Amino acid sequence: MERLELLISESLGSLKERLELLISENRHLRDLLANKEREVQCLSLQVSEAAEKMSEHSMAEAKLLKTTANLKSAVEDAGIEALFVEDLKLSFNRWKKWLAQDFKADIEAPVMRNCIWSIEENNRDRLYGNKNLNWHGRMEEISSLREELDTISKSLLREEVDEESNNHKKGDSSHHKVLNNLKSSPSLSLMSSSTSTSTSSSLWEVDVNRLTHMSTDELKSYLTKLKRSHASEVLGLTEQIFSLRREFFREGGSSLPSKKSKEFDMLRGRISEVITKLDEVLVEKEEVATCGNNEESLSGLKERLELLISENHHLRDLLANKDREVEVANTERLKAELERELLRSPFMSPSWK
Repeated sequence: MERLELLISESLGSLKERLELLISENRHLRDLLANKEREVQCLSLQVSEAAEKMSEHSMAEAKLLKTTANLKSAVEDAGIEALFVEDLKLSFNRWKKWLAQDFKADIEAPVMRNCIWSIEENNRDRLYGNKNLNWHGRMEEISSLREELDTISKSLLREEVDEESNNHKKGDSSHHKVLNNLKSSPSLSLMSSSTSTSTSSSLWEVDVNRLTHMSTDELKSYLTKLKRSHASEVLGLTEQIFSLRREFFREGGSSLPSKKSKEFDMLRGRISEVITKLDEVLVEKEEVATCGNNEESLSGLKERLELLISENHHLRDLLANKDREVEVANTERLKAELERELLRSPFMSPSWK
């Protein structure tokens, strides 16, 4: 038992020693842990200080980059302004040349227009002068024709009065017989038909409203047709009068002397000549109307010339606008090339940064 107690006491002593060793070792470990915590705190302080220094350094670097960018923009602005000034000089010179050409064209166009107008005025005055001379001569000719027709009508009237006075001396029976024969004769029927035709032609009057709606050329042609138809009707009636007179004297048993028949033939010839001259006057009137049409065509050419001149000015304005657009496009292209060159400059290289 004693030995057992000795062993137990020895084992307890060894356990106590080991506990003391463990306690001392734990104390030592706690001291080491406290030291390590202090070291960690020191390191964290150093890290925060280093972070503050790095932030200050980054701020300084950002300021440096900003200063560099400002310097670069100033250099770019200076280069762009220099190129823009040169471009403005070129554009100003081009604009001066274009303005001189445009001013020259604006001066030449009125000069040419005035020359053309003066030529037209001279031609028009010459044409009107010739026309007035021709019309003056024709008016004299028409007045002489009127006098000639007046003398012819007076001579015919005298002959008719003389013949009627001679016919009144004859008996009533022969006069009635002649009248009956004339009524049944075909020439009298022809006379009545021609009279009805003339009546129908006289009824063929033009309405005033239609005349007002006619143009100048239509009115001229219509008057020419009326005059021609009137002349032909007068000629036909004259022929019928002479034929009826011959038939009247033949049926009445009396005959005109050969001298009288010759005078009537001469009068008929003169009437035919007068009608021919009137036809010539009408034809010349148509030629004058054609001349008027030529004047209208000349005025049309004048209007066309004015339209061409205005179109030429419009095209020149369009061309000038296109030139300005081309100049603006060239300016923008030069600016783009300048920006591209500035981006390739040493200010933007990594080594400079």
